[in-house]
Amino acid sequence: MGDNQYSYRDANRNQGYLGGIPQSSTPPPRRSLNASSASSSGGAPPVRIPWQPFLGVAFAVVGIVILSSAAAMLREGQRRPTYPPDNTAAYAGVTSPGSTVDDDLSVTPDENPSSTVPANVEKADFTGTWHKTDVYENQKATLTVTDQDDLSFQFTLKLWNGKKTATISGEANFTDADAAAYLQGAGVLCFQRGTQYMTVFHSGSNADFSIADGFQIDGRFTDGTPSYYTKQETKGYDYQLYQSDKIVKALSATLSKDDYALYQEMMKDGLQSPIAYERKVDKNGNKVNVDAELDCVKYYAHLTSIGKDMIFICSDSGKIYVLFYDVEEMRYYTNDKSYSTKMPKAFQAVADAKQIEPLMIYR
Repeated sequence: MGDNQYSYRDANRNQGYLGGIPQSSTPPPRRSLNASSASSSGGAPPVRIPWQPFLGVAFAVVGIVILSSAAAMLREGQRRPTYPPDNTAAYAGVTSPGSTVDDDLSVTPDENPSSTVPANVEKADFTGTWHKTDVYENQKATLTVTDQDDLSFQFTLKLWNGKKTATISGEANFTDADAAAYLQGAGVLCFQRGTQYMTVFHSGSNADFSIADGFQIDGRFTDGTPSYYTKQETKGYDYQLYQSDKIVKALSATLSKDDYALYQEMMKDGLQSPIAYERKVDKNGNKVNVDAELDCVKYYAHLTSIGKDMIFICSDSGKIYVLFYDVEEMRYYTNDKSYSTKMPKAFQAVADAKQIEPLMIYR
């Protein structure tokens, strides 16, 4: 780019220089030597030099320069190393917790590719004994990491499910300076080293690691004292309550046919993760939203394709509260007589913010 700018500048400078010289629109007449002047001066007629050979030489020189440059580029490309190696494709299906995982990794059983990170890159320290934290104690786990080098480390992950135990062990290879992965069949076990914790997550099924379905592999691990949930903290909340027969029957009896179909679609394709300020832990260790007013499990859903939102609250006794809304309209359903003429405060706050008068349906 610098060379082009230099040539352009020189061209402009030359043009300015020539612009200072008066130019004629027609070339000056060529002086001809007639016979009398030539004979009087005694000189020979002018010599004309053919230009075609010089043009051929110029083209030949340009061709040689282009061929030389191409050869130099080819030699440079052959000398340049390629990194990382092609086995990075083996980790293409590994994603972080909560994201979609492609289980089709095309990996043969017990195949564990070598590290995809250069050995000279400094790696985070994974060694030590780690304990799964923020779980019930009967779902605890310990992770022991040893023999770490520039390419991999050895690990043993021991899991509990009540009084039963299971173990996964092997060699994990670095996929980044602070990440490693272990492949077994179609399963991938990932290790992510943070500043205070280590996160373990997987793709594939428990069967890929030769352990039963009841064991929970994923979690956050600490090298300090783990924190365990207690039953008293859950108050009996259950994230799966919306799937119970009592709630399903209440929904089908209270919602219109079209809105029941909409509810099913939103819970299937638009269900959102529990938001932080209402988040609690249910009796199974799952994160769940709890409505402050009703002290019941709450769900949020959104479908971008149709621009609709839903808030759904349900109780153990079978009471339901459902709010559908978009930018133009709002519909509220309940089977609770106490809330037949008013909405829960969380619903009313949405109506006030959007300045929409809801259609209220009690059945």
